[in-house]
Amino acid sequence: MPMPVTPLHLGFAWPVWLLNRKKLHFMSISFGSMVPDLEVIPMMILDVNEWRARGMMHSVLGAITIDILIAMFIVLFIVPPIGRWVKSWANEKWHIFAGVDVTNAPRNLMWALASALIGTVSHITIDMFTHTYNPVFWPYF
Repeated sequence: MPMPVTPLHLGFAWPVWLLNRKKLHFMSISFGSMVPDLEVIPMMILDVNEWRARGMMHSVLGAITIDILIAMFIVLFIVPPIGRWVKSWANEKWHIFAGVDVTNAPRNLMWALASALIGTVSHITIDMFTHTYNPVFWPYF
């Protein structure tokens, strides 16, 4: 069974974030760039052919709907409480990345949504060039 390389998608999303750090939300773009691969996990468990282990979440339709919703759920409801809990007992400033407290919820929801969209679209765009099967225009073909 192949090893997923989901974190490599960050290498394409983070430079976009660096272009507009004041407005784009770091965690939204980060999780947006990795969320599409969540569908690969159950497909691998169900032993779907590894070359076809992509579905709706790797399509344009998935990127602008379910992927963004999942990324925003993580960014709004999972990251901040976990971040506050860890900061309460950790002495190190592990939560600061590139000068930004990554545990903060986004202040501007529209920029957070735009950031998640950039992440999800970058993921499916990269996968178009790195996988032989990628259902970009799912459910049509």
